Amino acid sequence: MSCTQCMVLKQTIRSPRQLSLAIFQIARQLKDNHLLYLGAGPWGKPFEKICEGKNWGEYVNNYFECSHCHQIIHLYAETTSGQGGQVAFLLEVKATLLK
Repeated sequence: MSCTQCMVLKQTIRSPRQLSLAIFQIARQLKDNHLLYLGAGPWGKPFEKICEGKNWGEYVNNYFECSHCHQIIHLYAETTSGQGGQVAFLLEVKATLLK
């Protein structure tokens, strides 16, 4: 179950600008200790690397946990195909994560 702290992060990503905004919002939540970084999923770079700029790689695939309600949050985007992505809520992480 999500709380008001993490609910504001849920969004659909359709452009590089929206992806940049989602990364900024998540980075701010991490800095304020509202989120915990769980790791990068398959083909994703660690979140600290993608926060440095637009060197996202082909996929952005990172997992977080809300420090208030423990909701698992998934930031996912395909950056080269134009498929877009989302910040979504999950019940569990099924992927092997890299820290």
